[in-house]
Amino acid sequence: LLVGPARSGTPIHDHPMTVAWNALLVGCKLWCCLPPDVDESVLLLNLDDDEGDNISSDNAGSQCDDFDLSAIEWFHQCEELPGDARIIVQRPGEVVYLPAGWFHVVLNVEASTAISVSLALRRDLPTVLPLLRTYDADFATFWVDCMSEEQKETLAGVEEEDRRSGNTINASAKHK
Repeated sequence: LLVGPARSGTPIHDHPMTVAWNALLVGCKLWCCLPPDVDESVLLLNLDDDEGDNISSDNAGSQCDDFDLSAIEWFHQCEELPGDARIIVQRPGEVVYLPAGWFHVVLNVEASTAISVSLALRRDLPTVLPLLRTYDADFATFWVDCMSEEQKETLAGVEEEDRRSGNTINASAKHK
């Protein structure tokens, strides 16, 4: 559940491994969606990067990994969008779907309430599961243990193909 006042929003980002949808219940949102192969200069990322020393303006003097523009700043500074950019004005009752890897920045034009879900698709399991194991092995094991027998059989087939190609995900292994 996402709730935000007017002029708030989400900075430019992507979900490289998941698809997502956002259903607006109340308010109005302005979206700019850019395909995965967009020229990175359009994203306006890390604008204050000075030889790796990023300083957060919200907490003067503190170091941070990234400094990305707020949604409203991004829309203000973005001068020209590529032809394959998608601008969406989302109203209550409308659902925005984002394919994996699409960059997006979202501005709440009005106070807004939405439901948002990000999903890993079965077809992406060979890519997602090893990453999940890297970052949270216990959760990855729990996730596999909760799969139905049919899903585990599908995963076993994928693992067999991966073993033959040299890329193993070993879903049945327990991680301590």
